[in-house]
Amino acid sequence: MRNTKELAVLCSDIHIREKCPRSRDPDEFFCSQESKLMQIQDIAVEKDLPILCAGDFFHKATVSNKFLNDVMDTVAGSDAQWFTVAGNHDLPGHRFDNLHQSALGIMDYLGNFSVLRSPYLFPDFTVYPASWDQGIRSAKSQLAGTFDTDRIHVLLTHFPVFQTVPVYEGPWMLADDFEDLCAGYGYDLAVTGDTHRSFVHKGPFRDCDIVNPGNIMRYDASMSQIEHEPSVYIWNSDMTYSRLCLDCSRGSDVLQRDHIDQKKETTERREVYLERLNHDAPEIIGSFKSNLWHLLKGQQELTTQLEQLITNLEAK
Repeated sequence: MRNTKELAVLCSDIHIREKCPRSRDPDEFFCSQESKLMQIQDIAVEKDLPILCAGDFFHKATVSNKFLNDVMDTVAGSDAQWFTVAGNHDLPGHRFDNLHQSALGIMDYLGNFSVLRSPYLFPDFTVYPASWDQGIRSAKSQLAGTFDTDRIHVLLTHFPVFQTVPVYEGPWMLADDFEDLCAGYGYDLAVTGDTHRSFVHKGPFRDCDIVNPGNIMRYDASMSQIEHEPSVYIWNSDMTYSRLCLDCSRGSDVLQRDHIDQKKETTERREVYLERLNHDAPEIIGSFKSNLWHLLKGQQELTTQLEQLITNLEAK
């Protein structure tokens, strides 16, 4: 019986961003963003593990040179080794062939940061990348005659997978269905992103595990994000997964809903105003001239110009 060992740090949807979201305090947000990135790297360095990221490293495809330099300094200053796919937020126009125009594409030039484009062989497993805008392909078809059934085959993809039916437009799959797809393609593990939920799925037949690490940076004040705990997973060789929650404040302490409440109040006031207009508006009949005349006659205070206008209308 082989000894169990740790194989990789699994994460996704870091959403590094240059502008602070309305739901967060700027000073707190940017400190938290840098801290989380460094925590992930420190975990990987301490355990001597590679980082597998399932996309959306950045929140926007392009950022300023200064901000990109700061992020690159943080990554290059660590011994951690990053292996990632591109998410929709990472790509201009959500197209993988635009990767070279993106901040993520420039990060790819760092010695310890790789945007995977083809299967990558680690000592104990092989990672097969499927970035946004790229279809999920069979593992066997990608390695042809060199496919080794004794190795662990890992799909790293930014594809939305849910445990229950979501209120969500666009392509997605339920975990059971996605497990069947991946198992049929020869995968033992699928690391997924995009859905901003943290879960491990082991289906009834356990043909292919699914790990959806969930988002790292919280930027909307929905209840699911207020309750969300940013985390990474440690993947073990016996196909178990240990969740490590990052050291950060609770969502209820940092996510502000003032802008949402203000928007709701503005919408309600607008609806009341429009309802009042509809209720008080005179019946529209006849010509524009006659309607204007009736409207002006109803004014309690008439200026000299309005009185002259009414006189002119009555004379015609």
